[in-house]
Amino acid sequence: MSKINRRSYLSLIGAAGAGLMVGAGCNNISPKKNGSEPTPSQTATGSPEAAGATSRATVCSRGFAEWPPSAKAPSRCASVTLIFEGLMGVFYEHPEARIAFHAGHKHKPELKIWEKPVSACQLALCTPLDAPPITGSVKYIDLKVVGRDNKVDFYKPGDCLDRIKGDEMDFRWLPDFAEFYGKLKVKKNQFRQVVRIKDGTFYTRMITHSIFQRIDSRNKLSEQAGTIVGHVALVMAAAIELEDDQHVLLELKDRDGDLVAKPLPLKPGDKNAIEVQFINECPKGVCVAPEPCEDGDEQKRNDYHHLRKVLDGLDGKPKYSLALAAGEDKPLPIPPVCNSVELTLRTDGDYCGSSVSRATDEAPCASAGYGGGAGCNCL
Repeated sequence: MSKINRRSYLSLIGAAGAGLMVGAGCNNISPKKNGSEPTPSQTATGSPEAAGATSRATVCSRGFAEWPPSAKAPSRCASVTLIFEGLMGVFYEHPEARIAFHAGHKHKPELKIWEKPVSACQLALCTPLDAPPITGSVKYIDLKVVGRDNKVDFYKPGDCLDRIKGDEMDFRWLPDFAEFYGKLKVKKNQFRQVVRIKDGTFYTRMITHSIFQRIDSRNKLSEQAGTIVGHVALVMAAAIELEDDQHVLLELKDRDGDLVAKPLPLKPGDKNAIEVQFINECPKGVCVAPEPCEDGDEQKRNDYHHLRKVLDGLDGKPKYSLALAAGEDKPLPIPPVCNSVELTLRTDGDYCGSSVSRATDEAPCASAGYGGGAGCNCL
């Protein structure tokens, strides 16, 4: 698979508009055959975005338009940093964000907590702290700040995100299914556990090098042209800044709200910060290596089908998913997180228990958001 840089890519979409032949990313795929462009996408406000209008329109995201914005960039070295990694759905249900663990493909939810020196927060010099397991009886994981009125917001500088060269911390690198379908409705009982976050500024911690496209999985890749989406989020995060008299309370609860684990009051030291990781990945050796260029079976390409199948009312509509459009050979520029899978990616390409080339899909188990009014009342 050939490497493609941003300049070459921009020239490519300038010539091709919204449609990019899948073969540009997967050279074993034949050119377009009697296929058709996917229907125009819907922005979070419901207005259609012409699929072939301009190359810039194809990479500008206005997702999560109604979610509370923050124009100020959060700190990567906050008092408390929350990390979200793996197959998850992200919702906003006033006044809190909800992160739902998808149950697909034998993913295993985990909770990890670390303490790290603020002076070296970019170096991943971390000390593990005790964290309770997320057992089957856990339905809700609640996190709030004690000592102040809580609120969540989402880092969204500007009117839209340029998904080729935009601010790498912008929240909107996360794919928003409402941009594909408009207003959304989520089926009940689709998730094993839900994290309810009551404080923090959400942002993207890491994006992919590769370029992705939206495709309709009712058709083979070789029988359609995709609509360029651009880079996507690989790891999400939220920053929480604490004052001296404040701490974070983390509680694991069952369906009735009863505690099933001891509450954890998390208070950074004078020179230290806390990192709380919510992870939903396949155990090593369980996942099958993804095949990003598989022509007909979307389940072999990545796990985006799990993110779509929780939506109701899609009968007769396109089966939108993401597929690789242009692979990137070089290693990811990774902002470290404690004991991170990213550090493993940097050295040997191991991700989700599989050996994945850097020129293929870096995000086979990535997350997506549901920004079109779909509250996560789903347990």
